[in-house]
Formats: sequence, structure tokens, C-alpha cells
Amino acid sequence: MAVGKYYEAQRQYLREIKPNVVFSTRKIATRTKLAEEQDWICSICGNPMAHDDVSLDHIRPLCQGGDAFDERNLQVVHPICNANKGGSWDGKRGYP
Repeated sequence: MAVGKYYEAQRQYLREIKPNVVFSTRKIATRTKLAEEQDWICSICGNPMAHDDVSLDHIRPLCQGGDAFDERNLQVVHPICNANKGGSWDGKRGYP
């Protein structure tokens, strides 16, 4: 499947499960790229992630000065792991 068609298929799937959320092609591409770099393993719990169970997480939270757009400050995690992490940060990992 061509890359453009893959992202459009993902957008369509996400529109069906979350109709009130706008998903940009860039966000989907970033999430997929990071997930592939991490071998689809959650950075928080270390367990495998399904393609439809992935969330972008800011390693250094925005509320603690993290950069919203720097990919070095992003990781992919399970949505529940992201929710449990909240705005916490150990002060060591991620983009300074």
C-alpha cells in the first residue's frame, strides 16, 4: 500500500472510532514513524502496542517546559500509560 493511502486509511479508521477528533496526516505520520522506531513497544510499560492503541506522549510535559513540536521530546505509549503518567517527568529523560 502506498504511504499516502496508508495514512488516509488510518485517518478514516480514526474518524470512525473518534468522530469528534481531528487527526492530521502529519500527526499520524509522526506517530507511525516513532512507533516503528520503537518496534511498537510502549516506552513506559515496555509491552507491545497494537496499531490502534498508540498515543503520542511528550517526554518532558508541556506544563514543565517541554517542546510541543520537537520530535526528540516525543515517544509513543499506550493511551492508559500516557494518562497515568499525566504531567509527571523524572527530570532526566527527553529533550532538555
